[in-house]
Amino acid sequence: MTEIRWETKRRYYAAKVYRDLFGDWIVESAWGGLHNKLGNRRQQVLQSYREAVGVLLEINRQRHARHYGIVASR
Repeated sequence: MTEIRWETKRRYYAAKVYRDLFGDWIVESAWGGLHNKLGNRRQQVLQSYREAVGVLLEINRQRHARHYGIVASR
């Protein structure tokens, strides 16, 4: 499983890629505030690892454009 977390002073965004029991690739994203309990989660079902990595790269591009910094990666 690949997991990356981005943060600003007030917000976080995390995304991970994994394979489910049906063999589909999942990109799961979670976001919210660092100092409150507000946030949400989303899952995208993809057909290949290559597609999943492409989605993860696009998320990374968007986070950097919004001035988030990577704080953790597994």
